[in-house]
Amino acid sequence: CLTSRARLIALRFLDGCRSELSGAAFAPARSLRVLDLSECFIQVLPDSIGQLKQLRYLIAPEIRDEIVPECITKLSNLIYLNLQGSNIRALPESIGELERLMHLDLSYCRRIQELPASFSTLERLAHLDLSNCPYIEGVLKSLQSLSRLEHLNLSGNRNIGDLTRAMSGLTGLQYLNLSRVSCVGLQQVLVSLTKLRYLNFKKKPGRRSS
Repeated sequence: CLTSRARLIALRFLDGCRSELSGAAFAPARSLRVLDLSECFIQVLPDSIGQLKQLRYLIAPEIRDEIVPECITKLSNLIYLNLQGSNIRALPESIGELERLMHLDLSYCRRIQELPASFSTLERLAHLDLSNCPYIEGVLKSLQSLSRLEHLNLSGNRNIGDLTRAMSGLTGLQYLNLSRVSCVGLQQVLVSLTKLRYLNFKKKPGRRSS
């Protein structure tokens, strides 16, 4: 057990942990900086996560539940959030309260349908992965104020729309993946992306004529 002087900084569950995380699961770990649940089969994130005020990195992919609890927005020091492959339908409306968030991975969250209005206030966001979220809406509107974005992956989504206005302010963008995406205005956008180093605009393979 932890002594009063012990400070647990990083915690990772191994060997395919299948037990449900209880509300008191993280009570002894108030100083936690890194929480890695990638080896767990998580049904739902417990509200007790909101008590981890010092948490910087949260890796919790493949959450079974459709809802990300509001308590996650209490993690004011969070800079890295990975929810890859989860069943979530939406992010908390107050996601914009994560003012220090720099890295967000929502790739393969195939059921997510929209980004909340407060998403556009994540001004420190530098890495955003929304690949293979085919039903998501409101992406371009949220991008307009993310001026520090360097890495953007929208590959595998259906119809993004007109990139011209949404991405004209992303002058620091270095990585852009629009593979298998239907969009317009890319040529106009590229003129202003002077720092771009990687661009993937591979289209869907066409049908071969017999």
